[in-house]
Amino acid sequence: MNLYHRKVVDHGEEIRISSPLKLQSLEGCRMVLVGDADPNPGLNVFIRNYGYEEWHPGKKFKNVSSSFILRYVCGGKGTCCGEEISKGYSYLTVPGIEYEIISDTEDPLRHYWVIFEGGDVVNLVNEVFGRITPFAVPFSGCDRAIEVISDVLCGNFGVVNEHYYHIGSFYRLLALHSPLPKHPANIHHHDFSMYLKAMDYIENEYNQRITVNEIASRIHIVPSYLYRIFVKYSGMSPQQALIKKRMEMAAILLDQQKYTVGQIAEMTGYGDSLQFSKFFKKYFSMSPTQYQNRNQ
Repeated sequence: MNLYHRKVVDHGEEIRISSPLKLQSLEGCRMVLVGDADPNPGLNVFIRNYGYEEWHPGKKFKNVSSSFILRYVCGGKGTCCGEEISKGYSYLTVPGIEYEIISDTEDPLRHYWVIFEGGDVVNLVNEVFGRITPFAVPFSGCDRAIEVISDVLCGNFGVVNEHYYHIGSFYRLLALHSPLPKHPANIHHHDFSMYLKAMDYIENEYNQRITVNEIASRIHIVPSYLYRIFVKYSGMSPQQALIKKRMEMAAILLDQQKYTVGQIAEMTGYGDSLQFSKFFKKYFSMSPTQYQNRNQ
């Protein structure tokens, strides 16, 4: 695999070499790009490149891509196809559909990405995301996805086959978007089906004031049975799973610096901001306000 790495700094200097940069961090880089200089699009899954870029204020970009592009916002604000995006968002653009990205004039976008294509990619995208159309959504695994791509861009992965390392990193990203376990052959189908229904209900209704008893009632099982299947397939109770989802989404909302603690409590299913703060501090070992101001 013939790789190239490109580093563009603020004053416009460009470095392009065919071996890993061995960067310790991406500080001072406006763009870092790692990809294949001699691609083979005939592969079932092919990674065209990984990248990181700091956009200029007010930059606008309209395009029709020939590949799938999965992006993760690490800072700044902007819009994608009319949808507001900010830190903690993930968004996908797909081949053949025009998209437009606009960077905020005062707080420009910074994001990581992976561009991929191949004969199996359409089915893969549909399986993981449940759609093959563009979208932009808050993503609780955004920080972990950024770590995966940052490792690739820094080139600090030792003496290994880079092609397979890049493919493996791509599947690590997909795993972050697929938190539910697959259906093993040795489990009871009905148990697993009920677990999936309950998880789907939590994913869609976490921002409402739902209880474990209500979750059980909605999928027509008793709470004790719900508890058993959650421990069996996730290693946590239904209440812990609900709190985990709410706390992950609360962290994303706090990072956006747009809402008060009271508003975020309401948006994550808590009517009482004191109760929300108590759960948040127990989960993250700091208060919501401390979390929001941790980098200041």
